[in-house]
Amino acid sequence: TVDNLEQVNHIGDPPTVTPGQKIQVPIKTALATPTLTASAGNQNATTYTIKVGDTLGKIAASFNVTVDALAQANGLKNIDNIAVGQVLTIPKATGASTASPTPAGIAIIPSVIKQGNTLEIKITTTNTVTVTGKFAGSDLPFFSQNGSLFALAGISRCAKLGTYPLTLTTQSADGKTTPLTFDLRVNATNYPVQDITLTPQMASLLDPALERAENTRIANLVAPITPEQMWSGLFHLPLATKNYIITAVFGQRRSYNGGAVGACGHEGQDFAIDAGTPVFAPADGIIALAEPLKVRGNVVFINHGLGVYSGFYHLSEIDVKSGQRVKAGDLVARVGSTGFSTGNHLHWSLWVDGVYVDPIEWTTRTIP
Repeated sequence: TVDNLEQVNHIGDPPTVTPGQKIQVPIKTALATPTLTASAGNQNATTYTIKVGDTLGKIAASFNVTVDALAQANGLKNIDNIAVGQVLTIPKATGASTASPTPAGIAIIPSVIKQGNTLEIKITTTNTVTVTGKFAGSDLPFFSQNGSLFALAGISRCAKLGTYPLTLTTQSADGKTTPLTFDLRVNATNYPVQDITLTPQMASLLDPALERAENTRIANLVAPITPEQMWSGLFHLPLATKNYIITAVFGQRRSYNGGAVGACGHEGQDFAIDAGTPVFAPADGIIALAEPLKVRGNVVFINHGLGVYSGFYHLSEIDVKSGQRVKAGDLVARVGSTGFSTGNHLHWSLWVDGVYVDPIEWTTRTIP
């Protein structure tokens, strides 16, 4: 809040700042880590003490329970009628991994699936030669790697919580087909909320027709699935320096000029850093797009294969061309503040099968 900034920086009344002045920005406190204390009435339950800024919805999401279950466990008739310091009984989570047992010969990674994850489905039996499948009604393309079969699926950052059907049909070397159907549960990710103030000039870039046209173009760009896996191992951060500030995380919900909080949240990860800072390819691939766009500014998109794409926005300089092959660590662009941007920063988005996923997960987990 403005009050927070004034207090931390000892800004007087009336509050004034000058161009070039450096200010300290306090970190907005996220929902506190729950205290897991057994409740006297229910050994499967926990308790949580309400803190400033909490809502029943936020608390329910952090414990992976529904608001209704939380209200029922505490006898709350009005979900808005909660108070700081009030101790809530938290019922047992409705699910913490797959919603039904995983059949033998199939591995689901990660075991606890959350909004924004990349889902990996591996066939571990050695006699399976082909697999077809669907997850949540969408086709799953399977690929072969080192004698095993796998598929990747993006879990939307705004996916509804609950169970989704996974259907597979495997075929063995002797021609025998085996149909399998089971459910996977998508659990909540506790995304933070960010308030952004826009100037009239910036707000004009939020023209719905302009956004729809650009979003459609991007969706078409990241839809094709190249059957070649071009990356290997972990993805690298696209910046070689640690001298950056994370100004927005993937999935972070946003409110512009005091408006309603968006349902889906931020499409990528934002790194605030000086203009001109080199941007490097996080993994091998082929440049799919390298040009200026109206909302996203100067962009570079990399096709990594198997339906996986990286996108970098708001660049000051583009150093590659469409169709060019790049290796992990190759220079592709430089940081800037073009398009819909309030300051110099690098935005990194990642797609799997056309779905935005958390790019940072790919820097900490080898997929597949």
